[in-house]
Amino acid sequence: MMNVLDFLKTVFGTDISITGFDYLEKTPYYIRDGYTPSYITWNKDRCVLLTPNTMSWRLPVLKNRY
Repeated sequence: MMNVLDFLKTVFGTDISITGFDYLEKTPYYIRDGYTPSYITWNKDRCVLLTPNTMSWRLPVLKNRY
């Protein structure tokens, strides 16, 4: 089974890395408790990846709740 980093390398190329990321103090609790953040860097681009901790905290659930 392909892990997240392998999948991202197939999409964005091999020059990609994932490191830990700490939430900002203002981040809502339902995001802090429901997701694990990672910082992704490739070439000159970067973004934060939020991985759900459980299947109950997926994005469609958040959109319906809030």
